[in-house]
Amino acid sequence: AGVEVRQVPDAATLDGLREKIGAVAAALDAGDRGETLNARIDLELKQLEQRLGQIETRPRVLFLMVVGSGIDHSAGRGAPVDTLIRLAGGENVLHETVVDYKPLSPEAALAAAPDVILVSDRALKDLNGIDGVLGRAGLAATPAGQARRVIALDNTLLFNFGPRLAQAAEELARKLGTLRDPEVAKAGD
Repeated sequence: AGVEVRQVPDAATLDGLREKIGAVAAALDAGDRGETLNARIDLELKQLEQRLGQIETRPRVLFLMVVGSGIDHSAGRGAPVDTLIRLAGGENVLHETVVDYKPLSPEAALAAAPDVILVSDRALKDLNGIDGVLGRAGLAATPAGQARRVIALDNTLLFNFGPRLAQAAEELARKLGTLRDPEVAKAGD
């Protein structure tokens, strides 16, 4: 058909995001716009990192992905949500033991002992709220389950590792409590 096809890298890392933006910009003959977008994302992430400051205790986060009524999954090293959790000042409890997305057993959930369970807003709705989340994979017996600490993030922010990465990390940081609003900090000082 004579249609040019280009493959775009899609690694779930900051370098991978930069490469993806560069590849799309090059395909559109807009390299300068790609560089500008990459610079903006780098600046936003640097500003977020500075606002996070020195976090004394990073919340231990377990990501729960529910696909229909099937097996629960979680994410470890190499999954976009792993990078997002770390950018938001959290610690992914499965970073060292799981690569990418893997099924989550009740035993693994208990052993991970998360402080917070992270789900997508769609999963929270599909599971009929916090009680539905805590009814999965032994989560009710975890520290997060005992404290009923379940947070949800917009589906598109959680799963789309792209130009809104800093926005996603900031929103997650607020929900995790690792980022205080500057106005709130001034009022409390």
